[in-house]
Amino acid sequence: TIEGMKQGQEASILGSTFDSNISTRYIVEVSNQAKLTLSSTTFTEATTIVFSDYSTIVFTSVTITRSATSRRASCIYAMNSQLSLTTTTLNSCHSNDSEAGGITTRDGSLTITNSNFNNSKGPVTSSILGFGGNLTIKSTTFTSSDATTADINSSNQVIKLTN
Repeated sequence: TIEGMKQGQEASILGSTFDSNISTRYIVEVSNQAKLTLSSTTFTEATTIVFSDYSTIVFTSVTITRSATSRRASCIYAMNSQLSLTTTTLNSCHSNDSEAGGITTRDGSLTITNSNFNNSKGPVTSSILGFGGNLTIKSTTFTSSDATTADINSSNQVIKLTN
């Protein structure tokens, strides 16, 4: 688990692999207006990969895979934060909790570019669940065999979709 960043601190995780099937709450927790950059990094299993509160997280060439569909938490959960995902892939990042998407955001902003969501929704939740703030998606694909839920479930958000 990575946590405890100080206010305004910046840190990077480059070329790493996190493989954990334990029910740890968070692999990475960022708060206190800190900034974390994740690059060329892979996360496998774990309950919630990243939790962010009042912070900035930049994902570049990150792969997140989870197979335990019974988990009741998002792969990425962010409140009042700025998230950016580029060339990032989420595999099976859904849950059985209608209040937790593959990515759940509350206020702040989420920008996704050239990324892929594979089977990251259903049976009761969407790939992206957003409450307030801004959502921008560019050149990103959503692939799923589940037809019971939407790819994006948004409430009170400003949404911009391109390609």
